[in-house]
Amino acid sequence: MSEKQDQRIKALALVMKALSHETRLKILNLLHKNPRTWTQMQLELKINSKSLRDHLQYLRDRDLVQKSEPIGFELTHAGKIVLEISMKDILAVIELDD
Repeated sequence: MSEKQDQRIKALALVMKALSHETRLKILNLLHKNPRTWTQMQLELKINSKSLRDHLQYLRDRDLVQKSEPIGFELTHAGKIVLEISMKDILAVIELDD
């Protein structure tokens, strides 16, 4: 395996790890609809400040979320693509119980 392929696989593993947590998926889903402020996310997700901070930092470190102006957070271009692919394609093959 080439070094470039190895780097791509490592990058993909980091993104998949980011998607492997329910709270991080909820954050991405919230931000997919519209940018949100810290307070909006905390109220909508019903999580404490430390948990929100840690999850947002994790997503920011993987270039899936960024700060937006004047205040708040939004998906990056990569975040939009990753969320759309994961939601549409993965959920299409999973049978969900109603």
